[in-house]
Amino acid sequence: MGGIEQEDLIGELRRRFPLIERLVGRFGSKTYQERVPWFFALILAAATKRDPGACCFVLEKTRGTTAVAAVLLALAKFQDEFPELVRRYAHTTLHRGQRVRVKPSDYVYEYSGVREGNPDLFRLKVLGTKDYRSFRKEDVLRLEPTDRLRPKGQLRSPLGDFERSAIDKLLDLTTCGNNSLIRNTVLLFMAQARFAEVVDAIDLAPEHNTGFDHLAGFLPWGSIGPHGELRPNDAYQVAGEPIVAVTRVPEDLALASSSAPVATKAVLVDGARSLTRDLQAFDDVADRQRVVILASSEETEALELLRDRDCPIWYMSPSEILIGEASVSHRTRASLVGASIRAAKTRQRVKVTVVDCQNNALQVVAASLERAAEQIRDSEEAHESEGVLVRLFGLLFDCSECCFGISKATEDNLRVIQDRLTQLAIWLDPEVARELQDASSQLEKIIASGTFGQGKAEALLKFAANEDLAQWAMIARSPRTAASLREGLHDWGVTMPVFPVSAIASDRDYAGIIVPAWLNSQRFARLKSQAVTDDIRILAYPFETKWISRYQVRERTQERSNRIEAETRSSILGIEPHLLDPLKAHEPEPSIHEIDLDLPIFKVEERMARRRVARPVAVTDGEDSREAQLVQFFGDCHAWLTEWAELPKLNQLIDGVNENETRITSVTVSKLVPGDFVLFRTSGDKEFIRLIAEEILGAAEYERIRTIAERWKTSLRCFGTSPADLQRRLAAHGLHRTLATIGGWLGSPDRIGPSAFRDIELIAKATGDTELLSMRKGVEKAISRIRGAHISAGNRLTQLLLSNLSGRLNRLDEQPMLLALDYGEAWVVQVELIEERRQACPLNSVNRLLWTDDMAF
Repeated sequence: MGGIEQEDLIGELRRRFPLIERLVGRFGSKTYQERVPWFFALILAAATKRDPGACCFVLEKTRGTTAVAAVLLALAKFQDEFPELVRRYAHTTLHRGQRVRVKPSDYVYEYSGVREGNPDLFRLKVLGTKDYRSFRKEDVLRLEPTDRLRPKGQLRSPLGDFERSAIDKLLDLTTCGNNSLIRNTVLLFMAQARFAEVVDAIDLAPEHNTGFDHLAGFLPWGSIGPHGELRPNDAYQVAGEPIVAVTRVPEDLALASSSAPVATKAVLVDGARSLTRDLQAFDDVADRQRVVILASSEETEALELLRDRDCPIWYMSPSEILIGEASVSHRTRASLVGASIRAAKTRQRVKVTVVDCQNNALQVVAASLERAAEQIRDSEEAHESEGVLVRLFGLLFDCSECCFGISKATEDNLRVIQDRLTQLAIWLDPEVARELQDASSQLEKIIASGTFGQGKAEALLKFAANEDLAQWAMIARSPRTAASLREGLHDWGVTMPVFPVSAIASDRDYAGIIVPAWLNSQRFARLKSQAVTDDIRILAYPFETKWISRYQVRERTQERSNRIEAETRSSILGIEPHLLDPLKAHEPEPSIHEIDLDLPIFKVEERMARRRVARPVAVTDGEDSREAQLVQFFGDCHAWLTEWAELPKLNQLIDGVNENETRITSVTVSKLVPGDFVLFRTSGDKEFIRLIAEEILGAAEYERIRTIAERWKTSLRCFGTSPADLQRRLAAHGLHRTLATIGGWLGSPDRIGPSAFRDIELIAKATGDTELLSMRKGVEKAISRIRGAHISAGNRLTQLLLSNLSGRLNRLDEQPMLLALDYGEAWVVQVELIEERRQACPLNSVNRLLWTDDMAF
């Protein structure tokens, strides 16, 4: 987009939103002064249309983009509506007999209305007396309703010299620092803690002003309560509303939207997934108010749901993000607004290079698997065939990626697949079975030989000789393969950061990215969306090149279908179509290889994607197993959770604003819902609460006390064979408890004692356990000590997580985040879906985070 072409459009945006050009700021800690990018004016234009409905912008947003847009919108609307707000305040907000405090002295008086015979004056009464003071009418904004009684104003109390507030200087107004005249017009759907982090990271000033004010010090924002009520953060504010009201609860947002007059609120939504999880709430909000969703390109399914609801979706091109940008050199990735500019510039010039490598043995395996895909027919056995095919393809990609040697886990996985293939052989199509067995045998030979990575290893050595790899990064398919690659590079003496796709962060630039094997379409799209480099090089064998070419064809096709016409843009923005000509797409067409999109192996991938659910490892004869429920998390990971396994749930930590009120609660799978954040240790069988509790009491002492505390369980297990049997037998002795309670007593390893100590005595009498009856007091004391240690451990874990998450909430999204705690590393993951049915899983696979890297494609 040329500068001359942009002038008319920018001129229109400047006329409608002069504040965009007026403000400069520091948008993040340790960032430089910068102006607000003009693309925010496009978002504000969409949000200020005077009719209900929804639209969605897809862009390289930071975790602060939506919050910044909400703040800018609220300030712009407040500036425009200020004269009417003052008139309304003077006539309707204050009433006789109301206590008020006078700004800036904060002295408290009783308001007595306009002085009789002199409408240019109003009177204030000294509390508890008949004495009055008179003030000029223009000072009415210095009065703010209050419930306070102190400091009590006197006839001679100085009111203090009035100084313009930070928001006055910023918007060129005179509010007298009075927030009671504010009427809310902006609702924001995002976590309050994240919004607080953004506000706390921003300093603003009028243009050409060297003195910056901290946004957190003057922005009167608040929250939306459980009944849709708007709550200012200032507990003493009894009139007025928060300039921005924030919630992460769809029902609360819908109630706030429905209780307000139609088309009086602009609703900004952070992320497409967040609100589309409750489509009824989305519909309720969009039916009454103007909704603008800011989404990322990774939110494919949620974007399709929006499209199905006739919500126009605008995929913003790099040139649209860069409107009005003469240079991006002053923008940094640390900036909440500049990072989007840097990312757009990177996306505009990114180049993907395929480095051809050769390995005949791996190519033979790929050919066998592709032939198997051609021969799979639609039948009852097809799902089983495709499942084995996909897992073998996953092993093939392991060998393709881990060019320094694979892990023992990969070898073990091959043996499990071979066992499964043997079990299925008599049921499978003979030709399919033969190809799968040939591929399996060939993979076994390749792994045993240890020479499968030679082609890519040589390519990496050649590359390392010509580039400073310290400025590059390597991106792997999963945490497991990343660890293998990291170890191999270290053995070579090569210094280079290696990340799994799920852990790549957009907080820095790289000279380039090396991808040692095709990641799959979803993972590669995530890598590109991070826009951390303009040079991506993929090491690929011929069988991988097919997948890469297919991705490029589909990416270009998708980009074409995503483009929207000028008329749609005009409808979204409320701007004349001819002014939007500079936004027409002028993206270069990349050169891509033609590829048959209907290859059978691609069809298998599509079918597997539609039923993309992690499968448990098959239970072999004699192997200990547990019934478990599948929980899928965002970012290619999942877990099989048993009924009574408990995980620390972090929602309060992430959503809460007041750290003193945050608590970590541990919940079972039955209490989880999509969108919840939970914590997993990276290794070890003990969860953090028990690990910390053992440190508090001492490991040996903890074990001794816990053995005593759980002595009552021994009696139960000897008394009945099932929860139903126990319920019946205990009831006969006067102990009436539900099946769920008794099932928890038996099944939950974290259930230390019954809720009521009286139950221990009843259990001892019912079971005839005289020893338990005699030591009952000791058992109760042990239970109390263990519970106390767990409470202390929970508090310590809360503080550890708060310190680790501090400053990182802006980067916390639906991808896993790795934390380094004092007691080991942990993953924060977000629930995507939960399967209702339970099935048998090997004991060593339950209640731990697993990575879905056996999905080859």
